[in-house]
Amino acid sequence: MVGVKETSLSNLSLYPNPTSGSFNINLGENQQNIKAALTNNLGQVILTRKFEATDFINLDIDAPSDLYFLQLEVDGEVVTKKIIKE
Repeated sequence: MVGVKETSLSNLSLYPNPTSGSFNINLGENQQNIKAALTNNLGQVILTRKFEATDFINLDIDAPSDLYFLQLEVDGEVVTKKIIKE
C-alpha cells in the first residue's frame, strides 16, 4: 500500500493556547504508555508525566509567562507542540 500512514497522534489537539497556565491535550483516541515532557525555550525540563492509558490529559504550567515546548511520545512516535503561557 502506498500513502501516508495514519500516526497515533495525528488527531491531537491542544487548547487553550495561549494559556494562563492550565491546558488540555485531546489525543483523539485512547493511547497507551504516553510520555509527556514540557521544556522552556532554553531546553530546561519543567515537568514530565507518564500515563498508562488515556485519550485526554490536563497539565498545568507552574512557571513564568514564556514560550514552552510540549513533547509527547506514544509508541515511539514523538510530537512537539509550542505552548505560549501568558
